[in-house]
Amino acid sequence: MLKSLRERDLWYNEEESCKWTEEDCRNEAYKKEVKEIIKKFKESITKCNTNLWENVLTQVVPEKIYLPKDYSNLIFSNEECYTLKEDAKKPEGVLTMADGGTIPCVMLSILNLFIKNISLEEFGKTIVENGYRVDDQVLHSVMDVLIPYKFRLQTYLIQDVQEIYLGLKKNRPTLALVPADYLSKTDEKNEQAIAIIGYIDEKFILITPSEKTIITRKAEEIIPQIQKAWIIGI
Repeated sequence: MLKSLRERDLWYNEEESCKWTEEDCRNEAYKKEVKEIIKKFKESITKCNTNLWENVLTQVVPEKIYLPKDYSNLIFSNEECYTLKEDAKKPEGVLTMADGGTIPCVMLSILNLFIKNISLEEFGKTIVENGYRVDDQVLHSVMDVLIPYKFRLQTYLIQDVQEIYLGLKKNRPTLALVPADYLSKTDEKNEQAIAIIGYIDEKFILITPSEKTIITRKAEEIIPQIQKAWIIGI
């Protein structure tokens, strides 16, 4: 857990600990710590050598891979998350999971490795009700705070690329953020989430927000694209 979160004693108030507001995300100690971790991670990319990595898979392939495009009827706004009734018309100007749900979809695909029977609507509501849906985006602190407190899974913001491989060896996949147009055909300029669940023959085994099955890509091509990443596990 990040030192800046421990300093705020979030562990000692479970009811409030997963409520992480936009103002909290501007907390200088938190911002400074995250910035320093990302700097170290970027530096590690230039030194990364995967020649010593051996083939390794996490526990199992997720039972279900969630794709945002399949949920154009699931409202996912700053204020609410719910499934439209059949034949109901989407309110004008309101976004759905299809419009910006790569983090929830990929995150839930990972959660399925550890926790069963969570629906995307339920997960989306948890994100919205705890304040992680702000200005039509999902705050990255959802991984730092909500996942550990609400779902009792350990998350770790990666400081060194090598940690991805070490995490896989302990059955802990990585959720990574990459440019939205890198693996998906999109004009979006922001980031999208992917999950790294294995390493085979110098390739990462990936869950992406655009493919119903797992895919493989050369690790040396994926690693420079990663902007920020978390190891998830128990």
